Amino acid sequence: MRLRCLSFLCACVLFVAACSKETVTTFPPVFARGVSSDGSPIDILPKRIPVGVHQIYAVVKFEGLTANDVMTATWYHGTQKILENKTNPTQLMGGKAPQGRVSLWWPPDISFSTGAIPPGSYRLDVSLNGKVVQTGSFEVLP
Repeated sequence: MRLRCLSFLCACVLFVAACSKETVTTFPPVFARGVSSDGSPIDILPKRIPVGVHQIYAVVKFEGLTANDVMTATWYHGTQKILENKTNPTQLMGGKAPQGRVSLWWPPDISFSTGAIPPGSYRLDVSLNGKVVQTGSFEVLP
């Protein structure tokens, strides 16, 4: 009888641990011309952007991040990888590690030192801890 109770107790503990594991929620990137002081998008862009834009922010919202989570933004022009940005909640919070789970906006941006962003199709893959969790795309018209 004692062995059965112990087995039942262990199963309950494992079940509670599995059910209480929190997950991170990510939202699709929003492409914008700027960001506010809290990182939320300002002047949201359409999927087809006229030529002449010099900088585009891809604003991604995360909920439930911990200090150890690593976010990566990988930008593509057509099929060519052109830029990769990595960060974590501690960096985004000015070096102060969050206590527990946090929600925040992350605005990785793309710009070219030569002027306007060249025409073509662009894709952004957003990864969390090495796994792609969101993808967004836009086109800069000729």
